[in-house]
Amino acid sequence: MKDITIVVADDHQMLRSAIVAYLHSVDGFKVVAEAANGESAITETRRTNPDILVIDLQLPKIHGLTAIKETQRLSSKPAVIVVSMHSQTHFVRQAFDAGARAYLLKEAAIEELRDAIHTVLSGKTFMCRRLESKLTARNEQARLSTREEQVLRLIALGHPTREIAEQLHLSAKTIESHRKHIMDKLELRSVAELTRHSIRVGLIDS
Repeated sequence: MKDITIVVADDHQMLRSAIVAYLHSVDGFKVVAEAANGESAITETRRTNPDILVIDLQLPKIHGLTAIKETQRLSSKPAVIVVSMHSQTHFVRQAFDAGARAYLLKEAAIEELRDAIHTVLSGKTFMCRRLESKLTARNEQARLSTREEQVLRLIALGHPTREIAEQLHLSAKTIESHRKHIMDKLELRSVAELTRHSIRVGLIDS
């Protein structure tokens, strides 16, 4: 059976070496290249045509998200597994939107990387157990109140703050406070992201 070929990209040499050593210890896995920055990750992926690219997000020269997008434009694109210290929802969302198939935290058990590789090669996505636990807890905390949902819907529909305040019989200052709480709870950073979220959850029509 053909070995599963892997490129590992991380600017921290100790962590990269640990990942490479582990992958070499797993029967059927073969690390064909290493990269210490985003530019090298793209170059080595293009050169070796690996089955898997294991990559960090915070890379020098070219950001990991950009590198992921570039590798997904290749004719023989690898299945991308992100290994990152960031557990915030927007980092995870951006990684999957860029083309990643799996997301692991650096604090995850190293054996989960093996599970992730087999999972993505079967056509499925994967998140490490610790990240799933964190996201579940965060989603529990992120439940919006009825008033916050009303404000979110009107923001997503494009109504300005003063108009929302008039419709809901509240002050503009209160609406701005609701907006901040909504964005904090959902970990979103712009009106555009609020709008996309509202469409995704069915609060407004696309």
